[in-house]
This record gives sequence, structure tokens and C-alpha cells, in this order.
Amino acid sequence: LGAYRYFSTLSNKFDFGVTLISCFASILVLITPDALKLLKLSIVLRQLRLIRLVQYTTRFQLVVNTTKSVSSTMWTLALIFFAYFYFAGTLGVNLFGGYICTSFSLVAPHNSIAYSPTNSTNTTALETCRHHADWDPDNDDYAASGYYANNFNDLAGAFVVIFEIMLGNDYNILADGFVKATESSWARFFFSFNYACLVVVLTNVVIAVIVKTYLEQWQQVHFLDDDIASSCDSDDKKNMNQREKEEESSISASADSYYQSYHPA
Repeated sequence: LGAYRYFSTLSNKFDFGVTLISCFASILVLITPDALKLLKLSIVLRQLRLIRLVQYTTRFQLVVNTTKSVSSTMWTLALIFFAYFYFAGTLGVNLFGGYICTSFSLVAPHNSIAYSPTNSTNTTALETCRHHADWDPDNDDYAASGYYANNFNDLAGAFVVIFEIMLGNDYNILADGFVKATESSWARFFFSFNYACLVVVLTNVVIAVIVKTYLEQWQQVHFLDDDIASSCDSDDKKNMNQREKEEESSISASADSYYQSYHPA
């Protein structure tokens, strides 16, 4: 094989590196017991050599080729998702920012009050809540689920809430909490609109791109197999015709020699 051809493939380089680390760790562990972790790491890395079998399996090849082909498109879709998250998060901060505090364990009364976070050692850091006076957060599904931190008080928290809406993680409970805190049904429309855009539209676009790319890779592999099979069939037919002609020539020659042996000129 030669050193140049051996190191030309990534799998052989990985095998060589793992073998080198294993040998080094085996020698080092005899010198100092502290190298036992390195030896365990080399044993774990050796298990990854099974990944080499992926190249011999058509289905795994399809998955790998699909991932490579879809990576450029996924980057564009990721930018679209980020732009939508930024738009929806900024809108949520402007609409619902400050209505819900991180916790209400020290809050009384429930309207336009200053709140000192219980998880903070600095009691002078106050968080102002301006939720509706008729909302009792201690008697609500939003509070029972411990969703106080899921608010639009800042852009980072807004990104988390938008991500939960995309996953469908109790977004109806989140919507109920903001409806009661703002006493406005438009808050529910905000959550429903984001759910429709993220789940019904954008997520389905991602799934459609992946499925389309996978089908294209699948067709390429099977068309290649069909071409190989058809070329093999044509070669087999040519060989069969050649053999038939040779057999006919051999039979004809044998018949001629037999005739000439009994009918000399």
C-alpha cells in the first residue's frame, strides 16, 4: 500500500492516531498511574473505528451524503430562523416586557410593585412588575408550572420563550399567563401567530428540504446501481454470444475432421 497511499485517507489517519495514543498511554501507565485516564480515553477512541464500516453501508452513505448536501441550505435557513427569532423577540420585549417578574414569592400587592429576587444576595436590586391587578399569579397554571423565568423582560429571555413556542412546550400555558398578566386577548394571538410561523411554516420547510435532498441522493445511488447492473448484463450477453460462437466453431471443426477421417480425399 505504501505510506503515501495509506495516509491519503482520513480513516487511516484516524486509525494511526488512535494506535499511537494507545501505545503511548500503555507505556505511560507503567510509569505513572495518573495516565490511566489517558488509557481509558484511547480505549474509547478505538471504539470509534467502527465508524469506518459506514462507508460500506449504502443507507449510512445516504445519510452522510444528505448531511453534506443540505449543509449549505441549512446555513441559509438558520439565518432565516435567527432573523425571525430576533424580530419576534424584539416585538415581545416591547409588548410584554416587565409584566411578569422572575418570581412572585415576595410580592404583595400584585400591581406596580418592586420585587427583590429571592435567588439574589443583593436585596437592593429591585425588579419592577406591572402585571394586571386582578391576576393572582399564585393561583394559576403559569405559576404552578414554575414558568416565571419565561418572560419577555429581556431579549435573551425572549429568545427562550420563542424557542419554547417552536417546540410546542406548553405554549398555551405561556399564552394564558401573559393574557392574564396583560388582560388582553391579543397576547394569545401573538403566541398563536408565532406558533403558526415557526412550526407550520419554517419547521416544515426544513423537513421538506431534508427529505428532498435525501430522495435525490437515494435516486443517484439507485440509478448508479442500475447502470452498473445494465452494463454487467450487456457484458454477460456479449460473453455468452462469444462462447456460443466458439462452441459452434468447435463443433463445426470437429464435424469436418470426423467427415474427413472417413471420407479421405
